[in-house]
Amino acid sequence: MKKFLCIFLIVPCLLAGCSDSGDPVRWDSGTGQDTEAPDTSSSDTSSSDTSSSDTSSSDTSSSDTASSDTASSADVVDEAFWEKIMYYRVSDIDKREMRFGDIVGQNKVTMVNVWGTFCGPCISEMPDIQELYEQYKGKGFGVVGLTCDIMNGDKIDKSALSDALDIKADIGITYPLLIETAELDAKFSTQYVPATFFLDKNGKIIDEGYTGAQSKQEWESIIKKNLNKVK
Repeated sequence: MKKFLCIFLIVPCLLAGCSDSGDPVRWDSGTGQDTEAPDTSSSDTSSSDTSSSDTSSSDTSSSDTASSDTASSADVVDEAFWEKIMYYRVSDIDKREMRFGDIVGQNKVTMVNVWGTFCGPCISEMPDIQELYEQYKGKGFGVVGLTCDIMNGDKIDKSALSDALDIKADIGITYPLLIETAELDAKFSTQYVPATFFLDKNGKIIDEGYTGAQSKQEWESIIKKNLNKVK
């Protein structure tokens, strides 16, 4: 199994262009392929600039009000989304079903680590995450791994599932490795993996924006910061 993981770490790095530096790997959850941003540049912007200039002063107050209403509506939608997803039934890579909220609700802070079996940096940091999980689980800390490349549309990619099970066994991971669904992808949307979010016991995101692998010392500092945040 050790031999498998060594080979497995090398090949994805060659294919995906990842490195040992912990740099994230590009991931498009819709296709599993790299995508390019559309070209939004324009050769003639004078008319649009003039129009914007003419109307900016008259529309200031109304746009401010609209922005405020939009933010308020987004908060309501977000809370409603979480109320639903906390009861959503998910499956781990061993095909055990559970409610997402049952995992998150038992911890003060839950680290959600989005990863893929094709991603060398994702796999390289998982032993450290496992050690930190064991070290801090008695203090209200939990970890959930979201495996992003097992679902292909509405079907399971059996090859990716097999790879995930081998990685779990070789590293000795004991925290849940969930199969990412469309609902979970909508909440933890990312174009790069690994990507990491921190939730409180109610499922609210309290810390995010960690893209790329971190060292054990860096993760420990971030974990402590978030545990102190919810005291």
